[in-house]
Amino acid sequence: MPGPASDSTDDAGGMPIPSQLPRAGEAHLWRLDLEVEPEELERCRGLLTDQELQRASRFRFDRHRRRFTVRRAQLRRLLASYLGIEPRAVSFRAGEREKPYLAAHHTRDLPEPLQFNLSDCRDVAFVGVKVGLELGVDVEIVRPMPDALSISRSFFAKEEQEVLAAASPAETDATFFRCWTRKEAYIKAIGEGLAVPLDSFTVSMGRHEPARFLGFRGLPGEERHWTLKHVEPEPHIFVAVAARQPDLAIQRFNAPPFPSEPPSVNLPPMETR
Repeated sequence: MPGPASDSTDDAGGMPIPSQLPRAGEAHLWRLDLEVEPEELERCRGLLTDQELQRASRFRFDRHRRRFTVRRAQLRRLLASYLGIEPRAVSFRAGEREKPYLAAHHTRDLPEPLQFNLSDCRDVAFVGVKVGLELGVDVEIVRPMPDALSISRSFFAKEEQEVLAAASPAETDATFFRCWTRKEAYIKAIGEGLAVPLDSFTVSMGRHEPARFLGFRGLPGEERHWTLKHVEPEPHIFVAVAARQPDLAIQRFNAPPFPSEPPSVNLPPMETR
């Protein structure tokens, strides 16, 4: 999809973790493919705790069980690589609104906490990782949304409703999902869930417009403290990354299949703006 120039992306080759944690002013964005061969699925199961295996078993449909298993195993694997420990040794804790974090003992020797956020849609997931302040990630597969306008009237700011209403029929779905992913990324970054009204802040959503926060109701100038990024690994997949840190750079990676260690990097063509 055409648009403004992309952010520069370093090809890091292999990642000798934990010596290459995200640097100050950058985040790592990992793509996880959730559909795997049966033998790889078994390797994923071997990285999960008993509690996680029980959680996977409660999904009604097999595809949801598989995707949860792969998603959780890959998350453990990536975080363990940064921390220099075994994947099954990674411990999580839940925030006040159930947002997951690393247990405090994992990052007590770091100058600032190691933060992560995961989002998935169908057979693809993305994990954002950074040191310091939190970040939020959201992914959606662009699909027909016949009720896009009515949804926008319930959740979007007035200015966003107007942009969506003015979009051509061919652009309505993409415009809707640009807005939706950016708002969800912000909500996930602050860890407040829908306790924060989606119409209390405004984001850009035009096809050729850089991703950015346009304003926050009751917080003049707050948008200057935030970075908002739009990534398209494929034309129909939209990823948004939000962090309360100006000028945050994104390095993008593909998580390798099991059992390759350490994670090697294969950067696909992506658009970031």
